[in-house]
Amino acid sequence: MSPPGSRRVVLCADDFGMEPSVNEGILSLVEAGRLTAVTCMVEMPAWEDGARPLVALSAHADAGLHLDLGTRSAGELLRFAARGALGLVASDRVAARVVAQLDRFERVAGRPPAFVDGHHHVHQLRPVREALLRVLRERYGERMPYVRNVVPLRPRGAKAAVVAGLGGRPLLRRLEAEGIPHNPDFAGVYDLSAGSGFAALLRGWLSDLADGGLVMCHPGLPGPGRAAQARGAELHHLASDRFAADCAAAGVRLVRPTEVTG
Repeated sequence: MSPPGSRRVVLCADDFGMEPSVNEGILSLVEAGRLTAVTCMVEMPAWEDGARPLVALSAHADAGLHLDLGTRSAGELLRFAARGALGLVASDRVAARVVAQLDRFERVAGRPPAFVDGHHHVHQLRPVREALLRVLRERYGERMPYVRNVVPLRPRGAKAAVVAGLGGRPLLRRLEAEGIPHNPDFAGVYDLSAGSGFAALLRGWLSDLADGGLVMCHPGLPGPGRAAQARGAELHHLASDRFAADCAAAGVRLVRPTEVTG
């Protein structure tokens, strides 16, 4: 959508596998060249049915693991984070969940994930990041997958600051120190309400995201759930000519994570 040599941005859709309506919306955007990464919830009911068409589109978008430790709300995430900070989350149990989800991803997709992140950004929390990075190193050695960094290079709102404050900076330090591939900048955090003005938010993120940065999004067809209206609004905008024009105006070229890291 923009000329070679322009600023590279990874546009990643979260929550593939959550619902058939989410899968259908994401697959339509991948086919149209509007997404370059898709992160998958492999324990959710729609994962296996959606995996085959997603893998068939691997030339257009990388598929990754969206690590899910059962948090279904901000309150549950904060309680989990508090328990982890107090040493009440067993690292070996987290590691077992990581291994099980990696196994399921590989069994269904037929390949390792190109990248790893977490539902509600749970991968950055202290007990989780330690277990996750240990498992990834033991399993993949020097061929470590890209791991999502959730720390933006510049302020992008109060919610983004809260997200990064849950453990993003210690995770980023580990990724840098150990040479683990990751995105240098991050955007896409907002309240997932239909009235938030996703198009304008995305335009702003594209305008100042660093080269190689990642924007997360949550598109989907109309379906169940609190965020259904926001998912539909995101899908509509990402499929539009306006989005293509915004990318061109910002000098943005959409790329897969593996195209950034080599």
